[in-house]
Amino acid sequence: MPGRGDLIKIVFGGVALLVIGLLVGRTIPQAPAVEAVSVTFPGGGAVELTTSTPEVGHDALLEEMFADGNTRDAVVDWLRARDFFSLEDDGLVDAIGNRLCDPIPESPLARRTAAARACADGPLASRLRDLAERRAVPFHHLGITVRVGVPEDRPPRGSAAVCEGSDLQGETVELTSGSGDSLVVDAAWGTYSCTEEEGAEYPDIQLNPFDAFEIFPRPLARFHEAVAIIVD
Repeated sequence: MPGRGDLIKIVFGGVALLVIGLLVGRTIPQAPAVEAVSVTFPGGGAVELTTSTPEVGHDALLEEMFADGNTRDAVVDWLRARDFFSLEDDGLVDAIGNRLCDPIPESPLARRTAAARACADGPLASRLRDLAERRAVPFHHLGITVRVGVPEDRPPRGSAAVCEGSDLQGETVELTSGSGDSLVVDAAWGTYSCTEEEGAEYPDIQLNPFDAFEIFPRPLARFHEAVAIIVD
């Protein structure tokens, strides 16, 4: 039979083991609980994430949001309603035209002028106006490919003749050759008839030989190709 001292040792030993067991249990990593998070968007799109961490990385969330077509459309619509647009979204044009500035009243004249100036001086509006005034992309001049002829006796230097009824008639035109050389001419000097008869070949624009030498290699051919831009 164990004595009183032995019983005390057994009791204290048991308590010690219990305490150690509790401490070890607290320090052993517990298997994290797995939770499913579902976010439903207008239009029926939904994002479901299964996570075992208290936080979800924004990259993972965004990838899930844009992986499904319905969800992506719902998110894009939500952003558009708050004036966030993709550069590929033509709704951006309507938003700039209709909502970028406060309405400009027709009268009185002082209020109209002040409102117009306030609109033009806004950060986005002023940058867009600067691009337009400099004819920078996307407000750049649009060119057309033309066939250039070089008659011996006309037109005078700095001028050009064009087919009658041409869009270039009466305009200041910049011609750029395939080599990148450019020339500006006044296409108001005169016109000539360009029929549409089968087999008939006419230049779209005619230059003085000395002007043609500036952008085309010698000897001059019957026709040269260039890009024509109507400049302001």
